[in-house]
Amino acid sequence: MLSLLGVTSSFLNTKTWFTHPLDNERKVFAFSDVPHVIKNIRNRLYNKKYLRINSEKNYIQWRYFDILFDLDNKPGNARACPKLSKRHIG
Repeated sequence: MLSLLGVTSSFLNTKTWFTHPLDNERKVFAFSDVPHVIKNIRNRLYNKKYLRINSEKNYIQWRYFDILFDLDNKPGNARACPKLSKRHIG
């Protein structure tokens, strides 16, 4: 919906405001809902199995979370991620 108002968030072209519909002298600034953004990133990573943050860096891969879960659940280990469950990994 924000894109219909001219708000963009691409890497090279970011515009975080749009002109107030009733007053051309005012700007309305858009803010992301951080928990929603985190959920969207998680879902993208889960569905596509990789995510690239910067084109010059390597990918973040979903399998890293699989490996973390497996290592964290080895018998005798103190859990680094005690709230992470198999349900989270999928």
